[in-house]
Amino acid sequence: MTRTSGRHGDQERKPTPEEELGFTHVQSAHGISEYVLNANGLKVVLMEDHSKPVFTYLQMFRVGSRNEKPAGLFSALSRQARVNLSGTTGVFHFLEHLMFKGTEKHNPENGTGVFETFGPLGMLLNATTFFDRTSYFECVSAQHFETPIEVEADRMRNLLLHSGPVESERGVVLEEMSMRGKDPDRIMFGKMFETAFQEHPYRWTAIGLRPDVENVTLPQIRACYDTYLWPNNCVIVCRGAVENIVVLAAIARHYANIPRSPQPIPLVFDVEPPQEAERRFEVRKSGDLPRVWLGFHVPESSQDDTYALAVIARILGGSSNPDSRLYSALVENGLVADAGCSQLEFRDPGLFTIETTLTPKTSVEKVESVLLSELARLSQEPVSEEELAFARAANRVSTVLGLQDPMQWVKWICEGESAVGDWRWQVEFDDLFDEVTSEDVMRVAGKYFTETNRTVGVFIPTNSDSEES
Repeated sequence: MTRTSGRHGDQERKPTPEEELGFTHVQSAHGISEYVLNANGLKVVLMEDHSKPVFTYLQMFRVGSRNEKPAGLFSALSRQARVNLSGTTGVFHFLEHLMFKGTEKHNPENGTGVFETFGPLGMLLNATTFFDRTSYFECVSAQHFETPIEVEADRMRNLLLHSGPVESERGVVLEEMSMRGKDPDRIMFGKMFETAFQEHPYRWTAIGLRPDVENVTLPQIRACYDTYLWPNNCVIVCRGAVENIVVLAAIARHYANIPRSPQPIPLVFDVEPPQEAERRFEVRKSGDLPRVWLGFHVPESSQDDTYALAVIARILGGSSNPDSRLYSALVENGLVADAGCSQLEFRDPGLFTIETTLTPKTSVEKVESVLLSELARLSQEPVSEEELAFARAANRVSTVLGLQDPMQWVKWICEGESAVGDWRWQVEFDDLFDEVTSEDVMRVAGKYFTETNRTVGVFIPTNSDSEES
């Protein structure tokens, strides 16, 4: 019993059903509830939803490429892990592949592997690795809701890591890397972050650097697994046609006996110094059409300027939005075949990027000039109330349409947890987006879209690959 103090002295309060299962309730809003499993610090965010007879489950670890180090760069974690962890870029993407190789209980060699377990259920499963997070997710019919809970709890700490699967999967990852190296947009994404960031680990992407992937060892992979994949570094996000208390009971059943990490989860302290001059890069490789990309350093997602930047991304728009500025300035007159803006969720200060794919009728110089003129307009002229209203409406529609898909919903909540450590950031984002004024847009555009804060990237297609500059 829990004791509480009242007018008539101490009283005994009966534990809630969730407390009896070993959970502490943290907060609830918008039909979403958050709990922490007392035994090990596992965070659970769940929403009961009977609109579809399905159950969607996502297990996110707060670890990604920002926690890795390239060869030749000292990793302070090496001392704790007792393994040299320099040269481990791409290790969590590599580990993502290995997480499907099985445990003693779910072993593909005896027909009980992950795919063999889920295949007969006709379900969806996948995984992703990003700068700040690694996620594993499934969608099953509601009657099979406990299967993903059991499988994810099992492979959290019981993964079979052997040299055979590591070497076979190394080839798969290297082939994936080779395929990405033929995609102009993926090339530009990687080169943009590599150029814009000089100190922070955002300068390499989740797939890693090829020499590191070629040479990373089994002990290094195991050390990373044993350092980060623990309940107290994990968030479970789930939604479906199952009562919350039933879901919590299943989670307690399968996770409560997993201990906390034996050591504190290492933190990342790298800070990117302010950029002092424009940076440029050019890539000449075989490809279809030229590209011009712009990147600007912006604050981490938890900062207030994030909302004005999101409004700017809507106003600039791109090829999919005929009412946007980039469409009228570049697409409508045939200067570019494709244009868009990206404002991703970042735990640390990140990038706001603008991406364009040119048509044969124009030049790199022309498109870059138009882009810079459009950005200057944002800092010099107030955007109209009509544009703000359009941005607000488009943002709301995007949220509504995206969240009709249960899989998109768990990913959406996951992004908020990854970027700011609180799912309410996503749920309340649209309300704060709507509060952005034209003055906010001018101020933020003038603050971040400056020459010294700018990285410009150009892709020139050739008949054969050549060096980047």
